[in-house]
Amino acid sequence: MDKYKVYIDTSVISAYFDYRKPMRQLMTQKWFSYDAKEFALSVSTLVLEEIANNTDEMLMLNRLNLLDSLSVPVLEITEEILWLAGSYREEVLTKEVNDTIHIAAASYYSADAIVSWNFRHIVT
Repeated sequence: MDKYKVYIDTSVISAYFDYRKPMRQLMTQKWFSYDAKEFALSVSTLVLEEIANNTDEMLMLNRLNLLDSLSVPVLEITEEILWLAGSYREEVLTKEVNDTIHIAAASYYSADAIVSWNFRHIVT
């Protein structure tokens, strides 16, 4: 049986190292340690871009190393995804460009679920 396909947005990768929210950090670390291997995980090139925008180089490297250690495939953002994200912005999230791209990428690549700590835009 195929694994459940899960798209991970940047908030989850960030939470793994975010000591400012210890409960969320612990839950994220436990999920990656125990449960994540049960799923076919993926991220997009947008996740890598958002990670690269971090000014703390060590934190940026830690986040990239986490993805690398889990062998998480990186999905390309295509013109079709950008078009789909644009239509989401017209209907739902008018100002959230990156959030709609995450949602569109997950949809385009037929993810079964999106894992996110972004309760403001993605989870709700």
